[in-house]
Amino acid sequence: MFEKKVQEYLDRGILKKEEVGLELIERLLREAVIDIDEAQKTQEIGAHRATFFLSCMAMLRGGRALLLLKGYRPSNSSQHRTIVEMTSLILGNSSKNIISHFEGVLKKEDDLIHGGQLLSEIEAHDAFHYALLLLREIVKIIKVKDPEFHVTF
Repeated sequence: MFEKKVQEYLDRGILKKEEVGLELIERLLREAVIDIDEAQKTQEIGAHRATFFLSCMAMLRGGRALLLLKGYRPSNSSQHRTIVEMTSLILGNSSKNIISHFEGVLKKEDDLIHGGQLLSEIEAHDAFHYALLLLREIVKIIKVKDPEFHVTF
C-alpha cells in the first residue's frame, strides 16, 4: 500500500525523492522535541494557543522527519496534508487514533488562522498529548535506523 501511494504521489508531483543523511533527519526531530518541550511549558502557564501551535509544529516536523527517513519530501501546495497522509501510511493501523488527531489538529489550525475560530483548553491539551504520542512513535522508527539516536521529552 505504501509503495503504491508513493508511486502515485511521485507521478502526480505531490512527492519528490529526497535522499538526506540521518543527521538532518535527527536535527529536524530534535527541533520537534524542542517544540514539544516549549508546548509543555506554555501549557503549564495556561498559554493554550501557544501550546496548540507548538504541538502542531512538533507534529509536522516529526512527520517531515519520518518522510525524509523514507527518502521523500512533499512538493505540492498541500504539504501538511501530504505529511499527514504519508505519516499515516508509514505508521499503519496501530497509530490510527494518533493520525486522526494529527488531522484534526491541522484542520483546527487552519480554522484558527483563516476562520477566526476559538480554541478551547481541552483542544490545546489534546494537541499536546497526541503530539507526544506521535513523536514517540517516530523516535522508535528512527532508532531502528540509528540505535545511537537519543532524545528525551
